[in-house]
Amino acid sequence: MEAIKADLLATGQYELVEQNLNFRLDDPYTRQVPRLRLKTDNNFYPCISLWTEHVYMLNVDGEKVEVPETHAWNVVLMEERFDLHITWANADSISYTTRTANGVKILPTIRSQSADIKYPIYIPTIPRMLDAQLDQARYRVTHPEDFPDLGTNRPRYHLRNFIRYLHLENPTQREKVLPELAERNRGEMEALLDKFQRKPLVTLASFSAQELEKKTNP
Repeated sequence: MEAIKADLLATGQYELVEQNLNFRLDDPYTRQVPRLRLKTDNNFYPCISLWTEHVYMLNVDGEKVEVPETHAWNVVLMEERFDLHITWANADSISYTTRTANGVKILPTIRSQSADIKYPIYIPTIPRMLDAQLDQARYRVTHPEDFPDLGTNRPRYHLRNFIRYLHLENPTQREKVLPELAERNRGEMEALLDKFQRKPLVTLASFSAQELEKKTNP
């Protein structure tokens, strides 16, 4: 990681800056991650954070999914086996195949790679990402001295969002994800799934002024 940081700084196009905790849910754990800013005013995401395997608790040599771009303009799910089903609280498919077929703009107009030079881009699988977040959450418990001012529990926040947006508490999704987690994390993940309470859908109804008056003042 130090070599990558040195190489980027040597180009003269980047400068080293402090982590912006406003972007990291005020989590002090992220202060150990080097953050470099591109020296330009015309870049939508001018900073890059260099997470090591040790800090993120994720080995890059594990199972992964190839993606066409580093940045997506809209919500999209590349690991399509975890796609949603309409019967799950009126969920809609968010898979790359479905969204592109529906005309949703996923890839930016200006790509991160040139048209003639392309390198494969990979992301970790969802089970491996969950393992990393569960390990980070456990670290906060076993090393409380590193978190005198916790702020938001960042890994727990991400775990809740994984469950919420991928409906992981659903039996079908649960059967896919739990066996692929590290054995040390299955019990904790199952407990999180059991505790998760999905908010009921709010249905908006139309009432006349007289009907609304009767409902609010019976």
